[in-house]
Amino acid sequence: MSPRGKRKRPPAQLEDQIAALPSGPGIYSFRDADGRLLYVGKAKDLRQRVRSYMGKDGGHSRPTRKLRRIAHHVTHTETGSELEALVLEARTISAALPRFNIMGKTDRHFAYVRITSDPWPMVQVVRRLVPDGSRYFGPYLSEAALHDALAALQRLLRWRLCDPLGPAPCLHHELGRCMAPCISAGQPAYPEAIATLVRVLEGDAATVVTALEEQMHGAADRLQFETAARLRDGLSALSRLSGWARLAPVDAVVLSPHAAGIRVVIVRMGRLAGGETVPASTEGWVEAHAFIGRMAATPPPGAAQTSAAIREMGLVARYLGRPGKDVVVLRGRLEENEMGRRVLEAMTRLVPTEGKPG
Repeated sequence: MSPRGKRKRPPAQLEDQIAALPSGPGIYSFRDADGRLLYVGKAKDLRQRVRSYMGKDGGHSRPTRKLRRIAHHVTHTETGSELEALVLEARTISAALPRFNIMGKTDRHFAYVRITSDPWPMVQVVRRLVPDGSRYFGPYLSEAALHDALAALQRLLRWRLCDPLGPAPCLHHELGRCMAPCISAGQPAYPEAIATLVRVLEGDAATVVTALEEQMHGAADRLQFETAARLRDGLSALSRLSGWARLAPVDAVVLSPHAAGIRVVIVRMGRLAGGETVPASTEGWVEAHAFIGRMAATPPPGAAQTSAAIREMGLVARYLGRPGKDVVVLRGRLEENEMGRRVLEAMTRLVPTEGKPG
């Protein structure tokens, strides 16, 4: 035990392992003297990031200081890009749940819509996925926007708000905000209202929008302006729920500089599919084009159903929105003819003049 006020020096083998780390992107793992995994992190520069743990105590949180005291070994996995390091970190944490990784033990980074499995389901906004038989939709980037959109849709579809379900209609029903499935008169239309919401959340809003537009114009023609306004608000909510607010399962090619040339990373259905490093030359573009073609011919991953897959979609979406300096994101279907031309143009921008493909 070190004297009070003095920091214990890291074990010699840990210092040697840190000194031997590469300076590229990847993930690092701290382990204790018995080899138990303590913490997994990502880094753009592995050596610099891990070395920062061994600096002065100032600025370190209490968990970090404790981690530093009991860490005896550090291992690493190199990746070709920051995006790959980000995803590998998340996958490793989800699989191993290291002691010091708080974020890996929760799903509270994004908002989801939860439709319960009750006979008369409730609709809720949650930040955690629980295997309770409910249906979950998302993730959504903005919880506030999701609440606003659902509030407007609830006034239109009138699903229940009371929990638990009461024995008789409540104030929400009297105000026209609930169809009261607690009584027989309100039950027949309830399943269709929930089915409509599910269609919207699954991205099939076109038929719902058409029906609502017809109802809105009809209400306006009958001078039922309050009803028309409610329908208008519902249409606006539909566009938010089925549009920008949700994490779309996008395809993209991400290009970034690499010590050996250019790193080509493929995103399919919003998740990392693979990466390859190619030379910064005409031959490199041919290799990149062939790699993209192989990835396009591979069946894409199915819809994200697990919390880990959904969390990965959120991490990838945030990265694609703010990719950082010298990173080019090309969104679009991999099999499109234009993708090859766009990749060539992007590679030309990323490399020095003397090494440009052409």
